[in-house]
Amino acid sequence: MRRALLSMVAGGVAAALLLAGLVWMSAARRASRSGKTPTTGTPSGISPASKDAPPVVPANPPIPEKPTVIVSGAAQGSDRVTLNLGDGVTLELARIPAETFLMGSLIKYDEKQHEVTISKPFYMGIHLVTQEQYQAVMGTNPSQFKDREDSARRPVEQVSWSDAVEFCKKLSEKTGRNARLPTEAEWEYACRAGTTTEYSFGDAISAEQANFRPEGMSEEEMRAKNRAGTTPVGTFPANAWGLYDMHGNVSEWCADWYGEYPAEAVTDPQGPEEGPGRVIRSGAFNSDLWELRSTLRQWNTKPDDSRHSTLGFRIALD
Repeated sequence: MRRALLSMVAGGVAAALLLAGLVWMSAARRASRSGKTPTTGTPSGISPASKDAPPVVPANPPIPEKPTVIVSGAAQGSDRVTLNLGDGVTLELARIPAETFLMGSLIKYDEKQHEVTISKPFYMGIHLVTQEQYQAVMGTNPSQFKDREDSARRPVEQVSWSDAVEFCKKLSEKTGRNARLPTEAEWEYACRAGTTTEYSFGDAISAEQANFRPEGMSEEEMRAKNRAGTTPVGTFPANAWGLYDMHGNVSEWCADWYGEYPAEAVTDPQGPEEGPGRVIRSGAFNSDLWELRSTLRQWNTKPDDSRHSTLGFRIALD
């Protein structure tokens, strides 16, 4: 009799457990069809962190955040600063990112390749300083090409290195910003705009991309094509960082004395303490193609007195 009773009890318990399992499985199927996840309680005496505990899945798991997108150097270079020079005249600059690049080339003896680090971003004028900008700051316009209808937008020229430095000094006083000439390393870095080719547009450059004297073009042909002098800034395409006339139009004064490049890697080079002349870059409207290369170095031996119609400048800001 006792055995029969125990057998009935055991059978009842088993049936109850089976029924409970069927009910839970039915609920799970309904939850699966509805997109919800069934939950279970944590059994007594078992920590949720225990390997024996059943997993507890949140009904609405959090959606992971999208990773932060790091803006590339070239895109950062598109940020602009505009300086107000008064009387409606402004001067716009583009932000140039900090980076390490290979300066120089294998073409000329004084272009020895070496690693240069620009340790912090700076701003570079998107255009050469124009005649109206120079007039607004200095109160005078020394340019040869100032009698044209579009002279206001043409680059100022016939300025010495000392004139350019004085412009930067007065502009700093006028705007409260530290205006200066770019170093030679900053100039080449900004001209390249991330490229490693001979020009910022590639290993070749055309008369549709810069103001220079194409091979075989005579002085008469240059005058006929309006290439016997400067052209208004922005006439030709900008490089990848939004800088115009980095090749041709007028050559540009840099801050440095000319000197031999170092053999080792350097950071923010300022050039030698003295040298045979001040560095000029970019080539001008009367320059041959090879003089427009991103790495070409030239210098002027009389930076305080030399004023030519082929010489201008652009500014940098810290």
